[in-house]
Amino acid sequence: MLHFLRGINAHVMPEGATALHLAVQAGDETVVKKLLDLGANIQAVDNVGRNVYHYAVMYNPQLIKVRIAVAFLFLYSLANMGDETGLSPLKLAIKKGTIVAVESLLQNNYELMPNEEEQLTLLKLALKLKTPEKLGILLRYCPEILKAQHPKTGCTIFHEANSKELLFLLTYLTDRDTLNVLNKEGYTPLHVNLKKPNNLAVITKLLAYGSNVNAPSKDKKTPLHFAVEQKNLHYVKALLIFGADSSLRSADGQTPLMVAQSLSRCRWHVDEIMECLLPFSEMFCSTEGANAHKLYGDNIDINDFIRSSSITSHLNLRKLYKKPYANLISFDGGGLRGLSMIQAGEDFTLIVLEEKLGKDWLDSFNWMAGTSSGAIIAIALCLGKSPREIQRMYFRFKDSVFNGERPYNGEVLENFLRKEFGSNTMANIRNKKLIVTTTFAATRPAQLKLFRSYRLPLSEALNAALGYDRPSAPTYFNPVDHEYIDGGLISNNPTMDLMAEVMRFNAATIFADKVLSDTIRRDIAELGCVVSIGAGIPPPFKSDAINFFLPKTLFHAALYINVIKDFGRLLISQVSETDGCTVERCRAWCASLNVPYFRFAPKLSSFVALDEKDDRLLIDLCWQVMAYYQMKQDDLDSLKLLLCDPCKQMEDGYSTLNARCKNQSSAFLS
Repeated sequence: MLHFLRGINAHVMPEGATALHLAVQAGDETVVKKLLDLGANIQAVDNVGRNVYHYAVMYNPQLIKVRIAVAFLFLYSLANMGDETGLSPLKLAIKKGTIVAVESLLQNNYELMPNEEEQLTLLKLALKLKTPEKLGILLRYCPEILKAQHPKTGCTIFHEANSKELLFLLTYLTDRDTLNVLNKEGYTPLHVNLKKPNNLAVITKLLAYGSNVNAPSKDKKTPLHFAVEQKNLHYVKALLIFGADSSLRSADGQTPLMVAQSLSRCRWHVDEIMECLLPFSEMFCSTEGANAHKLYGDNIDINDFIRSSSITSHLNLRKLYKKPYANLISFDGGGLRGLSMIQAGEDFTLIVLEEKLGKDWLDSFNWMAGTSSGAIIAIALCLGKSPREIQRMYFRFKDSVFNGERPYNGEVLENFLRKEFGSNTMANIRNKKLIVTTTFAATRPAQLKLFRSYRLPLSEALNAALGYDRPSAPTYFNPVDHEYIDGGLISNNPTMDLMAEVMRFNAATIFADKVLSDTIRRDIAELGCVVSIGAGIPPPFKSDAINFFLPKTLFHAALYINVIKDFGRLLISQVSETDGCTVERCRAWCASLNVPYFRFAPKLSSFVALDEKDDRLLIDLCWQVMAYYQMKQDDLDSLKLLLCDPCKQMEDGYSTLNARCKNQSSAFLS
């Protein structure tokens, strides 16, 4: 028997393989099991140091799944055992093996070696080979590898990864604190990447996935200090947009503004950086402020007069009838221009309203509506996400969803939203009445379909069935269930549909009370104020769509094709229009009801596509929005007073607002 055992463990020349190695190479599972039962040495290696798992990876990875007890006990040591070239079975699987080989090793309770340098080497190998499937399997089974730090430098993979690598790694990140780990020099990944030129894509990704925008280095420098030292205007803007605090000081007592003042003016953008760092009240009184005035204008027009009259009348009614009012807020569709609504939401809600109201701003609104990207924002707010969290979500959104060519994969969008929102549905939204607009395009003409978070106060039989849909954009995603497309085709600005829904709900309430003799008493929703937030107004451009003619030559035919294309763009822009007549109708309806109407839609200096992915353009978009809201302080002050509980409002607050309204009216009439 002893002689037999020596025989099955003998090494065959010239490779030095054992019988077990050869059985694995041949792919004979029965022989492999028999040899193991007879005591074959599973730890034996050939002449180049390769063990049985090396052979399985190279020839028959399905044999790794054979859960033989003795083999299982040695899995950890064997899977991490390197051959003469330093390749362990797992490294070999990643470098030369199949996806099945990688997954088979990791499925069997594989554990990474405690040596973090080896872990980083393994991860970098997977990144270098550009095999996303294998890398994805590695990160799915061993997410802790992302926390590995090099023993000499203290750097994680996030300190070194480029933009494409970073995006892939971040999707598997489970612990956001990993992005704020300090290396041996005292720098986070954000600090390190801010020192590199032309690195905006990496910086925005780190910020979008949770890097601390105010993280101090070992010498107490914040990311904003590093951006100013690099004299990079877009770095500075990106950090400020994501909430960087410009008042924080380094260990030597320097604020970012002080650092900027000490820089040489021979380089571009230094003066602009200084303007960015000044408090907004000062910054927008300077050159940028002058540009903002030119962009938005500061003259009193008839719309100010209409709203002034509505506010005055409404305030008088609120003082006379101290009863609750329903405040409405709606979000336009607009793809990645929805970032302007997020930036609006951040400055307009948290910074302005929360500071002035002293409570969660969203509590002031009872009814909400959204179309497309606006629907995503509205749902996220209702589920408890802050505007800052949604802002980061949108920067993740563009990289994950708007990938490749149109039409984009609707399944990717659905998976993204499921990951962000979890298993929640609109039925989980109980504290707000939310509507999401879609278009039922299976018939002609197409019909507006509203998905609601509530039912009318009627019986089940009388209620229209509620459904589910993914907010998207026409031609940007495939139709859902071959029936539903973006609500922006009919209602890209859902404000009027939201108001109509309130009226419909009131009618149903009266019907239930008077006709059906419902015993439950419900209050009629009296409109308090209507707030409409737009995704930005692009600048107008010349159109040749009206120059229709019959082509007589090939040259004219080419021109005619351009005219047809221009006409198509005209139709799309008109169908998805959110301002102009739509806003005027909302304003007129609200004025007829003495309901104050607030429209916030920043004018953009350049066109921003619905699926824009350029970080530089999106950062500039958000910056323009910040400038816009700085010019809207009076409107925000008026809205603040309207949203307050009338029983708790100070008399001087009413007096101030009434005085402002009267001054605006006088200015208009004069």
